[in-house]
Amino acid sequence: MMEQKKEETVEKLSKIIERTFTQAFHDKNEVGLLFSGGVDSAVMATLARKVSEPQLYATGVPGSKDLKSARKVASKLSLDLKVIELTEKDILSLLETSSDILNEFDVLNMELSVPLAACRNEPARIGRTT
Repeated sequence: MMEQKKEETVEKLSKIIERTFTQAFHDKNEVGLLFSGGVDSAVMATLARKVSEPQLYATGVPGSKDLKSARKVASKLSLDLKVIELTEKDILSLLETSSDILNEFDVLNMELSVPLAACRNEPARIGRTT
């Protein structure tokens, strides 16, 4: 009984997430996603594929587990992944830029802003609008 209820809940959540994603991106020809290779980004990439051919972006230091995971999962999903490898100097610069933009130093916001800042110019650089 408990297992059936759990499956029903998962099914309902899946439909809500898919509907929300489809509504948000239904009119987009191109979708770009920051991609870690984790469960949440893999789900988002799978949903994005239903409305377009998503461009995935991953950032990290060379040889990091994050980049290895992103490459592995993107390959399994047969999706294009643009990897941006960052040096210590890059990260410090991105942190400085992010703190200026955010006008605060909140650890979570800073952690999220570095990959976003690192990827912000990539779509145009590779000829995409996403």
